[in-house]
Amino acid sequence: MKTTVHLWGNSLAIRIPKTFALSLGIGSGREVDLSLEKNSLRIHPTDNALETMLAKINAKNLHKETEVTGISGREVW
Repeated sequence: MKTTVHLWGNSLAIRIPKTFALSLGIGSGREVDLSLEKNSLRIHPTDNALETMLAKINAKNLHKETEVTGISGREVW
């Protein structure tokens, strides 16, 4: 697919077709990595660390709440 490079401030910008964005699971505001590989520009979604960690929580590794009472240091409550 061909597209046109546009000027955006002091940078250059390209539009990502909706079908490509949907296929990659990216949308407005999503962070991506850019790299140069063999004279080509590579764009791929970053691994959202928080979402990745939260997806790993299950009944076996979910910790129970811990109640903290009393002062154990120099905290001021």
